[in-house]
Amino acid sequence: MSVLVGTEIDGILHVDSRDCKMPNKEELQADVTSYGEDSDFVRIRIKGEFPRAGSTQFISAEVVDDAVSREVEVPIGAPRLLGVDVARFGDDQTVIARRHGRKLEELVKLRGLDTMQVASKVAEIIKKERPHATFVDGVGLGAGVVDRLNQLGYPVIEVLAGVSPDESNKDVYYNKRAEMWGRMREWLVGADIPDDKDLVSDLIGPEYGYDNKMRIQLEKKESMKKRGLASPDCGDAVSLTFSYPTPPVAVHDPADLEPEYYGDS
Repeated sequence: MSVLVGTEIDGILHVDSRDCKMPNKEELQADVTSYGEDSDFVRIRIKGEFPRAGSTQFISAEVVDDAVSREVEVPIGAPRLLGVDVARFGDDQTVIARRHGRKLEELVKLRGLDTMQVASKVAEIIKKERPHATFVDGVGLGAGVVDRLNQLGYPVIEVLAGVSPDESNKDVYYNKRAEMWGRMREWLVGADIPDDKDLVSDLIGPEYGYDNKMRIQLEKKESMKKRGLASPDCGDAVSLTFSYPTPPVAVHDPADLEPEYYGDS
């Protein structure tokens, strides 16, 4: 008969997954390395412990500040990606994020434009910068931007934040939006982002929790607005560049590119 070994705290037995026979130890260690030994993700899903009280900020200010201060050299072959978050309400703004590997360029922010005007601006950037992929928020008014760009001959990728995450992440994230932000959070650890107060505020603003299946669920925008925070349009635009994998970019020397996700290094 097997014996369950763990740590008893306040009469509750907490079992660390790493002490069990069945789990993939390498996969668990990868999660610990990615999220941090004392992160709520590791505490809940691996250690079997309760989350820390008040620890609900999804992306820490320290991670964001470091990314603002960091300068990286973009390697040969890193893909150029566009993320377009389309404004839904009068106080929101449409934001176009341009990410080249680990480097985020200055954001393009648009207010007071209709879907046709937004599509024209995106088309202008695509024609000039020739990104390897363009991801557009297809919820609400964004659907009109997607349709217009496709009509103009630009094969953009429509992203619906409420759909299920990729199969490999279905037990980790509640939906595609949480998955995109999760990938962005991992990327930020080695990223170079502009010193943009709107972007910084957006990245550190959302809180998170877990659903009844212990999957990460990002705070809804409506909830953020009730807390006096603006819709994280800049953060959402950047996160869209992490929605789906892109094909490898041809390089002269494969050693110049060490793929991580989306061919980043």
